[in-house]
Amino acid sequence: MKKTYLSLKINDNLYLLDTNYVINIDNYPNINKVPGLSNDIIGMINFRGKPILLFDIHKILNLNDNNSKSNTIIIKLKNNKDIAIIVDDVLSVIDIDTNNIVNKMDNYYIGGIIEIDNKLMMILDINNIIN
Repeated sequence: MKKTYLSLKINDNLYLLDTNYVINIDNYPNINKVPGLSNDIIGMINFRGKPILLFDIHKILNLNDNNSKSNTIIIKLKNNKDIAIIVDDVLSVIDIDTNNIVNKMDNYYIGGIIEIDNKLMMILDINNIIN
């Protein structure tokens, strides 16, 4: 079965995000800081007149922050809640044969791993990440 994913770069790692959750990709320079939120939330952004939380995926995945964040991805979760994550780079949209995904990770945030063009890519389980 084929499925479409958005390939992302976070630090030097490659990740995939199911495009069924992606609403928009853009750069949102006006981030409103909100005091008292958890450490993995950068603040709020205005998306089509609606304020939504902006999460720092580096902190959620416990990765070093390399300060090269450039793209914000607006996501609709299974519970119909809109959120945003900020990543280093959005690379491309790719179709993947889901039969080639290896699900042998004991990791709450990673839904599987696949090798594409001799590069390992981890599939983000966005509903578990933002929970």
